[in-house]
Amino acid sequence: MSGMYKKFLKQEERPFTLNITSMTDMFTILLVFLLQSFSATQINLEIPPEMNTPSANLPIDVDGRSTLFVRQNDVLWQKKSLLTREQLRSPQQRTVASESLKQWVAENPGQKIQLMADKGTSYAEIKMVLEMAATAQIGEIRLVTLKGVKDPAP
Repeated sequence: MSGMYKKFLKQEERPFTLNITSMTDMFTILLVFLLQSFSATQINLEIPPEMNTPSANLPIDVDGRSTLFVRQNDVLWQKKSLLTREQLRSPQQRTVASESLKQWVAENPGQKIQLMADKGTSYAEIKMVLEMAATAQIGEIRLVTLKGVKDPAP
């Protein structure tokens, strides 16, 4: 019995080897099968006429009277700095700024505003400005983009 015990220990002391050739072959076969079954064909989608699609080109007057400009350092409203970027992150400062927007909404009922942001504006900051406009009870906001213009803010 002591001989069997020694034989068992010798097998355990051998270095562990793993033969992955068969596993590699299986992965290769699976990869070839998936690549052959993949098809990249062109799909033509027909849009039903009753579906309203957004229009891309609208003539919008971007003169600063009804446009919120989110620039690198501040948010402009009616050609004046409404908030700095640091103040935009503060809920209290956004509340104060939305009061100014509320006053404009009261003077111009039903007026639409535009929101423009520069390339460096994060989605979180745009969301904060939209929240501020919603707090001011602005009903309709257009997101405006301009091609080829560096800084359209007045």
